[in-house]
Amino acid sequence: MPFFNFFNRTYTISTTSTTPMTPATPTTLTVGVSQGDIVCGLNEERKRYVRDYAPFRLANIDNNLPIINVIPSIIDLYTFPLEIERSAQKKNVERRAFNMELPKQLPFKNSLNTYLKHSKYQSVLSSEYSDKYYRRKCKGGLSWVLMGQDPIAQKIKIHFILDGIDFKSVTRKNRKIEWGYHVTGSELRWLYRNRNHPNLKRKVQFWFQGEPSVPPWEREESKEVWQNYFPCSEDIHF
Repeated sequence: MPFFNFFNRTYTISTTSTTPMTPATPTTLTVGVSQGDIVCGLNEERKRYVRDYAPFRLANIDNNLPIINVIPSIIDLYTFPLEIERSAQKKNVERRAFNMELPKQLPFKNSLNTYLKHSKYQSVLSSEYSDKYYRRKCKGGLSWVLMGQDPIAQKIKIHFILDGIDFKSVTRKNRKIEWGYHVTGSELRWLYRNRNHPNLKRKVQFWFQGEPSVPPWEREESKEVWQNYFPCSEDIHF
């Protein structure tokens, strides 16, 4: 089951980290992308991984695909009515919305929508079409996969590509960075806050330079940066 990196995000940046990184031995799952899994990371890096690395060949991350009955690999391709009403790319969003009504897509769409009705994420279905909306939508999708009890969500894995991410900007919540990067940083901080959840190691695989990796807060090159990140709260729910 593939999918995810939250909704019609067309990241056009691939900012290079200021700290060089080398592959590390992963402690999480080490499998390729299966149909239904979610792929997170900067847009250009996601495209590069699908193009260059065999484990990602099954990922469907193209926002401009014609209407086909294929489960997408990024949340960008999942739609809510609010998006159809407000999106500047109305035709593109309407096409994606139609695709999500096809038989293969409906179980995934209905399961995610049901989870997002939780009070913490329900604004995704009704709030302003904004950066805050997208970030909440992304975090709601991550929560659905990591914590959802629905049989569909329990089968899904998250693949997070670390290439191109400046972790100092992420941990400092740099508001001046470009929008797509900002959303990716929000996803990464959410995972950090939930790093002790028992499902994280089982369901989230980080990647760097085409190889499975440990989380960035465990990497020698970047763990000091994360030690200086103090979230307001830990989001973990068991």
